Amino acid sequence: MASHRDPKRLGQFLVYLLGRHPEEFGLVPDADGYVRTKSILAVCAEEPGFAHVRQRDIDALPLVLTPCPVEIDGSRARAVDRSRLAVPMDMAQVPKILWLPIRRRAHARVTEHGSQASAGTPLILAAEQAMAERIGRRQDRNGLLAAVHTAQALATGSSFRHAGGALYITDSISPQAIILPPPPEPEPAHRPAVSKSTPTPRQPAAGSIILDRMPDPAAPHAKKDKKRRKDPDWKRERKHRKRSGEG
Repeated sequence: MASHRDPKRLGQFLVYLLGRHPEEFGLVPDADGYVRTKSILAVCAEEPGFAHVRQRDIDALPLVLTPCPVEIDGSRARAVDRSRLAVPMDMAQVPKILWLPIRRRAHARVTEHGSQASAGTPLILAAEQAMAERIGRRQDRNGLLAAVHTAQALATGSSFRHAGGALYITDSISPQAIILPPPPEPEPAHRPAVSKSTPTPRQPAAGSIILDRMPDPAAPHAKKDKKRRKDPDWKRERKHRKRSGEG
């Protein structure tokens, strides 16, 4: 077995990811220490040497590692040893600006209503723009990055918890505290597919020259016509007399 596919190596990586410093990868475990395997796979895809990891590789760990350092529970996983995990703590003082990744299609909704946590999963913000971009790419490759003015957010009812490193979490942010980039341009309308068996003829652009309709100067008849156009009338008449024996 190739060393990079060694399940023991994957287990060691997940111990660090889930039981030591998930914040380094933009992850925040839930209250029971679990992280969705979908998020774990997204991190693996970003890390050198682990891009090959699939759901089946994580599911197989309890079968090949004894004892297994990771507990798998359906679509989520956690480290067995979670003693070193940072516990999210309420923060009265936070950075003036935090970065919030949002989906492209959510721009109008966030502008009007702000942003709220869903299904018990808090909003994850980052003090570092690069980390927020990394988190956002996992949600939507064409997503956007919003700046959150934390003083305004706190004044309108938000509370922030430090989740380790550059990460902070909250349950809601009012629209007054969110500064969004301009609305994204609408995606182009879907164009009907063109059959390869019936290619569409190209239409010339305005002012263009259609080269394949010009005479080929190398063709014999083109040279003859060109020469005839150059000879004056008197010269053509003289040649005619010579050919007929008159001159």
